[in-house]
Amino acid sequence: GIEAGDIVLEIDGRSTAGITLDEAVELLRGERGTRVNLKVQHVDGTIEEITIVRDLIELDPVEYRLEGEGVG
Repeated sequence: GIEAGDIVLEIDGRSTAGITLDEAVELLRGERGTRVNLKVQHVDGTIEEITIVRDLIELDPVEYRLEGEGVG
């Protein structure tokens, strides 16, 4: 699987070298239940090809409040 520190080298055969985060996100997005192929370099240097199934990702919102002028 993919772990913290791993580097995604390719998304569906397209190199990630020189692309922006937004471009990478667009390549990863797709219809729920469809597959995307990744080539990943692990922290130990090994390279693995992984297929993942797209699904909905739910994020916990961050709470915030203003404490004073310019302090949040």
